[in-house]
Amino acid sequence: MPERFIDQKVIQERGTVVFARAVDSQTGRGVFIRTFRCASDEERHSLEALMGVLLALRHRHIERVHEVVRDGSSLIVVTDTPEGEPLADVLTGGPLSVDEFETLASQVLGALSAAHQKGAVHGSLSASRILITRITGAAWKVVITGYGVGFGDVENATDVAPYLCVPPEQWEQKPARRRSDVYAIGCVFYHALSGRSPFDGRTLKEVRHKHVKHDLRPLEQAAPQAPAWLCQWVMSLLNPSPDERLESATAALDRFRTAEVSRNVQTRPVPLPGATPGMSAATGFVQVAGSAFFRVPNVMTQTVSVRPIDPLIHTARHAARMAASTQRHQPSVPGKPLPQPGRSPAAPSAEAVKSNQQQWLIIGAVVLLIAGGVAFLMRGGREKAPVKVVAPAPPTAPIKVAANPAGNDLPPVTTSYPAGRQKPVNYSKLVLHAMSEGSVLSARTDAAKKHMPAVANDDVFAWADYAERGRESSLTFPTGQGTTHPKLVTLKPDATFPLARDSRFIRFTGAGTPAAVLAANAKNQTKDFPFGATTPSAVRGLTFAVVFFQEVKGQAQTLFSLNSQHGSAALRLGEKGDLRFTPRKNGIPEAEQHPPLTISADKFNPVEPLLAIGVWRAEPGEVQLRVRSASGYAAQTATSKAPVPKDALGNLLVGRDGLPGPTAANKSTDPKSLRAFSGGIAEILLYSTGLTDSDLKSLEDQLVAHYFPKAK
Repeated sequence: MPERFIDQKVIQERGTVVFARAVDSQTGRGVFIRTFRCASDEERHSLEALMGVLLALRHRHIERVHEVVRDGSSLIVVTDTPEGEPLADVLTGGPLSVDEFETLASQVLGALSAAHQKGAVHGSLSASRILITRITGAAWKVVITGYGVGFGDVENATDVAPYLCVPPEQWEQKPARRRSDVYAIGCVFYHALSGRSPFDGRTLKEVRHKHVKHDLRPLEQAAPQAPAWLCQWVMSLLNPSPDERLESATAALDRFRTAEVSRNVQTRPVPLPGATPGMSAATGFVQVAGSAFFRVPNVMTQTVSVRPIDPLIHTARHAARMAASTQRHQPSVPGKPLPQPGRSPAAPSAEAVKSNQQQWLIIGAVVLLIAGGVAFLMRGGREKAPVKVVAPAPPTAPIKVAANPAGNDLPPVTTSYPAGRQKPVNYSKLVLHAMSEGSVLSARTDAAKKHMPAVANDDVFAWADYAERGRESSLTFPTGQGTTHPKLVTLKPDATFPLARDSRFIRFTGAGTPAAVLAANAKNQTKDFPFGATTPSAVRGLTFAVVFFQEVKGQAQTLFSLNSQHGSAALRLGEKGDLRFTPRKNGIPEAEQHPPLTISADKFNPVEPLLAIGVWRAEPGEVQLRVRSASGYAAQTATSKAPVPKDALGNLLVGRDGLPGPTAANKSTDPKSLRAFSGGIAEILLYSTGLTDSDLKSLEDQLVAHYFPKAK
């Protein structure tokens, strides 16, 4: 490093790039120093060529490169200290006005066009790489940063933000081209006009899937305040096929100006320093093709397609996500950078107004009055609650709860099923049927210490059973298991969370010491439970069906486990989102146990509503697992042989493994050790027999028709 750069201070180390600040002793100005640790000479030469182009170009809207120094296998690049506010931060105050957007687009495309005509590709553009300087009474100044930096440490990537603008070809491990920059800047422009990224997601896999499947909402719908011609132009930049996409930023800028002129909109031509009028597009590129800096995580798993995102309707699957999403769409508050004078905030659409109104829930008691078959409800809740609340239907009959719920289940629900629901196929063999749209009791009690019917956001104390065979098998919150209850929530369908209608779920957060759980035991009904004695040996077995969604991946989670001293059955989610059904017969060597039946997460989208069905038949001793997604995708394992328990599986836990006790062997309350479930469950069915294939198909069709949107 030249001696004139003094007072060096490392501020960040990300992947193969080290970032530092220093002072140029000759000018007294602060500078920014990036040290690229190159994996090969080819990589260093490529980076050196890229920085050489920028050093010569010196474009006022591109971060200025002052010096490039070779240091062994590393390359040291000295630039101006970044100044301005990242566009991503600016957009937290809402979408840009059309005038602001045109200023942004003209400057960004002018800079990219100049670089493209010199053969330089950025390769990792995003809203965080564009800095905005806003001076009162003056036009914005836009500066593109991050040339050569890439995506950081992709081997340990957990933050999705750097990957929100990655084009499909880079997700497929192909090198970045000028057309890749066109796609990435299209994502930035979409974000600027709508207020959110077009391919937003919570995991890298979800983000990749949306890019590759081109899953996005048309900008005309996402930004109704923007002119149709402008929306159409932005969407043209987002063509998923590189060969059909505009070939460079120069072409995009020309198309932008043409579109403006054709609608009598005044244009603001942007000079392209270093570019010759009429100059043909460069054929050679100096981007760091294939280097470590420009790799994206190799999430090479086929995922299902979901419908486009609706930016005005939040998924609201948990409080943290909704709170963050709500905050992104709130107006700027005092103390935060304000929009440029003259900026006119976009008028909210009717959907947006409705969505905002739905953020307010009412705190208080719920008074149920039934008169002439009409229920009048008052709803309680918190401000900016994470879910839309639908007034819950009152229970069809009072539910009595024993003073000490440990080992004491709710009396059976003897009245009819909730409106619109029919008894499931083979109802006589149904041991447990819990529906969140049915009778759910809150942890709240009235003056007589009786548990009240649950309303949205209530802690759940009990979940009533509608099956006659199980009699008293309702799920309750066990004593001695802490204070973390599951909650009753109502979720509204949206593009990332397709449902046929607003649906209630029992939501488990996966947190707490110990985490939330609901439990049931067979008590005197053991013989009626799966593999019980009252079922003829020819049809002994287990069938389960669960409608659920997963909220957080990254560790093993248990939806439910059914066990006794004779064996167990568990439905779990693996660390990669795969679905696993584990049947076990106790008392036999491990080598004779059936391995978990697994459906990998490339067969479905684990964070959308799912229906899982499993069957374990005593004769001929076989197991199978099936899954259906709300998007219409289906997968199943092959039917395989498995040993079966000798007697009934009579203890059911929902939400985690095990009930921590006082002994050293079972006292752990750690959510990870307990495989705590993070997500929601809308319905559980448990049969004491292995249903036939035709009955399985009928059961599947019933549940799909009720919860999932009709296939288009």
